[in-house]
Amino acid sequence: MSTTSVADPVTQAPAVLGQVTEKLSDLAQGEWWRATESDLVDVLGAVNRLRHELARVEVHATAETLKRGLPKDRCLSPADYLSEAQAQRAPAPPVGHAVNTVRLAEAVQQVSEGVDRTDCLQETVAAFDAGVLAASRAGTIVRFHNEVAPHSPPQALATTMRTINKGAKDSHGPRGMSRDPLGRDHDPNSIVRRRGWSERELRTILSQARRIIKPATESEREEERGRAFRTLHSITRENGMTEYALVVEPEAAATIDAAVSALSAPVKGEDDTPDPRTPAQRRADALLTVIRRGVSAPDGVPKTTKAQVMVTIPLADLLSTTQGAGITATGQVLSPGTVRRMACDAGVIPAVLGSQGEILDLGTKVRLFTEGQHRALWHRDQRCTFPACTIPAQWCDAHHVEHWANGGPTNLDNGALLCPRHHTYVHSLDLTATVTTTEVTWHT
Repeated sequence: MSTTSVADPVTQAPAVLGQVTEKLSDLAQGEWWRATESDLVDVLGAVNRLRHELARVEVHATAETLKRGLPKDRCLSPADYLSEAQAQRAPAPPVGHAVNTVRLAEAVQQVSEGVDRTDCLQETVAAFDAGVLAASRAGTIVRFHNEVAPHSPPQALATTMRTINKGAKDSHGPRGMSRDPLGRDHDPNSIVRRRGWSERELRTILSQARRIIKPATESEREEERGRAFRTLHSITRENGMTEYALVVEPEAAATIDAAVSALSAPVKGEDDTPDPRTPAQRRADALLTVIRRGVSAPDGVPKTTKAQVMVTIPLADLLSTTQGAGITATGQVLSPGTVRRMACDAGVIPAVLGSQGEILDLGTKVRLFTEGQHRALWHRDQRCTFPACTIPAQWCDAHHVEHWANGGPTNLDNGALLCPRHHTYVHSLDLTATVTTTEVTWHT
């Protein structure tokens, strides 16, 4: 009995891709004016599908070159090897494209060799192969995994990756009554692809996840380094205007965002006319208002309460010194140590959550230091209470010597003035102090 052998499609890949390339070249030069709108929409959809299938072919072929060690044999990096191979018959792809392709190819290789310790990459690769996760988003997720895996608990990493993969990939579900770009009604019982997170949404989520999954001590060190890089530059323009460039860490950004957003809402005119200012102009006006109030207030006391920064954090994370994070209403991710320090400020409202997500404590002005208590502390301490510091009282924060999360009361016997720098220092080292009716003595 004779048998007929079927050639592996991979062995025919060069010829098949060559034929497809020729067909596409002829198609690109065709008389597109003949196409109907429906034809154009179908073509664009087919091109997108083809783009993804080509990406799959590219990634798996690149994974095979890595498995064989071909880049090393040529003394090239994997990205350079890929770029040179692709530039032989067409313009070289962007460097970023090559890097992303290699990153995905390395993930494919790890999954095939069984070295993916938590099956996190397997889910990402499977979604990419199934056509529900674009190559760019898949590569971004793999990059996140590679960055955090060395210092993340395996279980926490697996949980985080499952959430990310689920949100980033497309899904399918009932369409409901809707219209396509041509205005045609769809059957409400049909199935439609539902988009996962956009590139921008994914980057935002990964930025937050990167901070949350890291050990709290590492996050606090990053925040401390961030404070060291605060910069403010002013540039005088030819038209007499001045441009300011401000760079700050997440904690400071949360404070600025809260202050500006509270004062930058549109204001209608007396005859109910819309606010003529653009959002950028309203934010600039709000920032100037905040500064004017601060410098013109009598005795250095602002005429209004401080900007309220809402920080949400689980109680276990707030009490922990090794893990977790708090998230502000505007998306900044802060370490528990930073949240504890910020909670001393009457302008910060911590929303403390229990193990089931229920609110255990929503900070209020009553629980925190009042304006009258601030004045009493200014009268008693006169300046920052940390040894040898001369920052005046008006520029200091009221600090709970025994933190409120540990049951510390909000009274003068448990309060001490600290400048922002020493406030951070005291919290980072968890320093204690002895408070009397006349002075504060820090135990350093």
